[in-house]
Amino acid sequence: MPKPEWVKGDAIKECLIKAHEPNRAKGIVMQNQFMSAEEFDVYLKNAYCFVALKDNQVIGTMVFKILKCNKWWAKGQDVIYNCMDAICPEYQGTDVYLELRSLREKYIKKTGLRIIQSLTAENNYLIQKISAKMGGKLVRFVASSETDYYSVVMVRWLDGCPFSDRYCNFRYKLSEFIVKTIWKPGRIIRFLPLRDGDYKKLFDHYQMQSDLVRAEDYCKKMGVNYKRFIKWGKKHNKL
Repeated sequence: MPKPEWVKGDAIKECLIKAHEPNRAKGIVMQNQFMSAEEFDVYLKNAYCFVALKDNQVIGTMVFKILKCNKWWAKGQDVIYNCMDAICPEYQGTDVYLELRSLREKYIKKTGLRIIQSLTAENNYLIQKISAKMGGKLVRFVASSETDYYSVVMVRWLDGCPFSDRYCNFRYKLSEFIVKTIWKPGRIIRFLPLRDGDYKKLFDHYQMQSDLVRAEDYCKKMGVNYKRFIKWGKKHNKL
């Protein structure tokens, strides 16, 4: 159902945290899981939010927003941005996901918009597979300053993709080459020394998953000097 007024951000947050526990174990830490309940309420203010409820508890959620997109696949059009897909573990593999998705698709059709895009972690292959089955295509490779992993943008055209598969693949591979050449995960420039702002981002990312990964392993993953990472952390009371 569309989210009732009495369902607040803290209930959405709790559902997301439960649903993405397996991803956190793989080192995929979704940034929005760490929003406060108030930040969730603000984020959802201009969004279409749908929830599945059992005994007045949120067991699943899906959201979409309408955004202006100037990228090559939209050329300045408004697009649907799908986000916050989450089903609590005990209900995964049931009809909860399908029913929420069907409801969201129904509302998307009412908007009249014909382009749907989503963002997911580079190695979140399950979501990519589901999107591809529905006609989604990889169109862009992304390094975000808000995450410590690369992400991919997938797009679905409801009237059929106006571009060839070869062209979509070319644009995706080109963006992947450029991003991996210039940026480390976390959007840190590869060929410049780490700055205070870079270290702060790294420690913010690391502290989200410090119970899952050792600092030394984290530095290896991010291509960061472990000794300098520890030195900066101690200096700024991060460790």
